[in-house]
Amino acid sequence: MFKWYVIMLLGAVISGWFAYPFAHPVLVKVADSGGVPGMDWNRLKPGSLLDPGENAPTPSTVEQVTQPVPPGDYRFGAVVMIEGSNHPATGCIIKRDGVFYIVTSQHALAGNRKLKIMDGKGTEFRGKKVMAAKTADVVLIEIESPPDGLIAMPVAESVDSVAKVDDKLLIPGDGKGLGAIEVGIGQLTAIEPVVLVANLDIYTGLRGAPMFHTQSGSMIGIIAEATEASMGSDAKGVRARRSTIKRGEAATLYFGHRLDTIKQWELLDWSRFQLTSTAIVDAREELEKVSRFVSGNAGNETPEELKEAEMRATEVLANPRLSQRDRQKAVGELLRIARSIVSRRMDPLLKSNLYYIHLQDVRELIALSDEIKAEITRTESNVEDFGRQRGLKL
Repeated sequence: MFKWYVIMLLGAVISGWFAYPFAHPVLVKVADSGGVPGMDWNRLKPGSLLDPGENAPTPSTVEQVTQPVPPGDYRFGAVVMIEGSNHPATGCIIKRDGVFYIVTSQHALAGNRKLKIMDGKGTEFRGKKVMAAKTADVVLIEIESPPDGLIAMPVAESVDSVAKVDDKLLIPGDGKGLGAIEVGIGQLTAIEPVVLVANLDIYTGLRGAPMFHTQSGSMIGIIAEATEASMGSDAKGVRARRSTIKRGEAATLYFGHRLDTIKQWELLDWSRFQLTSTAIVDAREELEKVSRFVSGNAGNETPEELKEAEMRATEVLANPRLSQRDRQKAVGELLRIARSIVSRRMDPLLKSNLYYIHLQDVRELIALSDEIKAEITRTESNVEDFGRQRGLKL
């Protein structure tokens, strides 16, 4: 009996070997025509690549929750990839009042002086002008000379009438920066008057990506930011569903801006926008270095101005005849310079008429500068400890 099993097994293998060259072209043709059913996206569980929660994908299953667009799925033909000098992003083609636009987030463009916008087929688009939302992190890039037959993604006129908490979302874009449109899986966890909160599986390149609502077949918002939040209290006033997250447990909340509630737009001054973006990035980097310096954790990342002041203080303190008061004054000079750096970085930003996303950034910078000033004030009361911490001989 055993030898008959072996003979049957060998026969099956040999038959498959000879049949493959004939069957493979037929299968490929059927798949290309859409005859083979695509993946059932609704069966995939949502989660967060940044949050190791109950439903979050492990490193071995990441590829299962961010999938290439299935053959024959034309829902995402309007999705575009945005390559910039600073970072990649995602956008989507929409149509408003007969005009084609690419919609994405303001911060996705910030710092990107040179942009290359391309869809999944390799078609490149040039921008004619940029309109910025006055109340949201959203921009519209008017497409110059749109080609015939250009696909636009439908936008929900009223999110409240088509979407509800727990609805499935698809987040298409080039999240990995590989030049190919893939789809991340998501789920709505809260619907607010201005923002949407979701539990997502996305990569950083999906900033500005459309939030595609599967039930209505329309876009209801775009990805804006991700925020680490405690489920013990409302984050940013958002009433998020907590049925799958324990109280007090940290989680990543993804925020998307609704498009149906944006009523005011203004022409964006591109040059000024980029200059302000650069100023904010530079200010954040230097303020973080100053913060580490005054707290004694600077290492090799001390701002040049403070490095030079520290060298001067070392030379002054080398004088054995220097009084204790003058020694304290030499060390205190470092704190005075640190305070002046904070003011010099923050004053221009606070006086500028900035766009929405920059105002959000400035609020964070204000909080950081306040922390630095408080630390300086605390340290000034015990300059000797600060000096010894910095390795200065008092």
